[in-house]
Amino acid sequence: MSRMVRSKLPCNLVNELLKSSTNNRLLNNTRYFHTEPNTHSVPLTDICGEQLANDIRNDLTENEQYHSLKNKEKRSKYKGVDRIHSNFLHSNTPLEDRRVGYQSFIKEPSTRTRFKNDGEVESVLFGVLDGHGSGYCSDTISRRIGDYFVTTQISKTEIERYLRSSNLQVKNETFRSVRLPYRTRNLFNDCTLTDRTYGYLRASALWPIWRQSNLKFAQGILEGSIRASNIQQAIRTAITELDKDIMKEAALKQPEVTSEQAKVLRNIALSGSVGTFCVVKEGMLTVAHVGDTRAVLGRKTADGEWVSEKLTVEHNTGNVDEYERIIREHPEDDRDSLVCCDRVLGVLQPTRAFGDTRLKQPGEWIEENLLLPPYPDYKSPPYITVEPYIKSIPISKDLKFCIVASDGFWDRYEESLPVPDDNLKTQLSQDYVIKEIGAHIDYLHAWENQPYNRNALSRYHQNLATNIIKNSLMINEFGEMTKCNLVELLTLPHDERRSRRDDITVTIVTFD
Repeated sequence: MSRMVRSKLPCNLVNELLKSSTNNRLLNNTRYFHTEPNTHSVPLTDICGEQLANDIRNDLTENEQYHSLKNKEKRSKYKGVDRIHSNFLHSNTPLEDRRVGYQSFIKEPSTRTRFKNDGEVESVLFGVLDGHGSGYCSDTISRRIGDYFVTTQISKTEIERYLRSSNLQVKNETFRSVRLPYRTRNLFNDCTLTDRTYGYLRASALWPIWRQSNLKFAQGILEGSIRASNIQQAIRTAITELDKDIMKEAALKQPEVTSEQAKVLRNIALSGSVGTFCVVKEGMLTVAHVGDTRAVLGRKTADGEWVSEKLTVEHNTGNVDEYERIIREHPEDDRDSLVCCDRVLGVLQPTRAFGDTRLKQPGEWIEENLLLPPYPDYKSPPYITVEPYIKSIPISKDLKFCIVASDGFWDRYEESLPVPDDNLKTQLSQDYVIKEIGAHIDYLHAWENQPYNRNALSRYHQNLATNIIKNSLMINEFGEMTKCNLVELLTLPHDERRSRRDDITVTIVTFD
């Protein structure tokens, strides 16, 4: 995690600022990040030249994606979803972040017509994953979480039919293709990231192994050993069972897997990822969160004011509740070594994460299957968990959008604030982000039915995610927003980039 130089103000001045701001309710009305005069009106070409300006614009927009789901399906049970804006900017090479976006269709029971005539949109699953120790784990989760979640939404009759057909095909008793009782549309096609992540082995070589794990997961639902009676239980089950399967797959031996496959499966289990998933179904927004990514809602009050509402909590050693939970779960003689340098066993800052099997399994299992020794003072595993924090809220009229972003994005704002209180930093930064996105939405709505005017739209990029990422890169260490800082950060050499900023991934979903 990059750490910028903090602006230094006298303590008495900071205290007076906080005191006066609190008493006069300025916390909701003050612009905390100061923009240089006319910074938006100064063309980028005047700062760095035409060629470099074009390169910077291309870097900013290369990975942006936009999807409109409005009025695509009148029967849609997720009809609150309007548009999805997303973008990412890498710092690590290859990128360790991943974005998740699935539009799911469920097959209606006992129908024999073609799928496109008998399926209806059931739900939308979107989110952001922030990997650590490489992108193996985050990439795997992004590819598989949609199948695990949708499997929990299928009727047991359809699961039984699907499993019967699958078993016959495996035994070569039928050559008829197995027809899935559901379909998921991946909204973000980031396949080039996977090609760089797994090296010489493409993800397609792992699908047979992953499919067998998913079939066993479906069998557990059918037998009742895995339960998913409501949406919260469904997303929790999908997350926890997928993490278990990652550990089981790392322990597979030949001839079930080749040596090359086994190496990749071990790397998936050794690396880790935190993430936030949001499910929109039947007018409800359900958030499942693991680690230190963040989801924040943007609400618009009756008087037109934009208000933020944080949906997640940070699962790290800085969270007192998380720290005390870890202490309670371990014997007294092990507590002195639990947290060192604000990290679990001195290794990992998040206290909840996918993967990171070296902090979850017994020492003997680690030596046998991961071919590595356990960490020092490794006495009473597991030290971290993947149990998610889950919250559901109705999609009301005042709820306009939800932003999900990796900590590399939020750190850009918080590290430049001259405020000693971390909770206040979080509040100020997310208030600013929500108001900036809200102003952007209002601006686009005002021009939606007007003739295209490039000069009028020059302040904002059409994609909400791209625009707010650009704003975050304009912030310097003193909280000033300048295009010079944007140019500097986007032209850093590869060996310096990681020391200045982390991977940044942002997905923004707007609601009707």
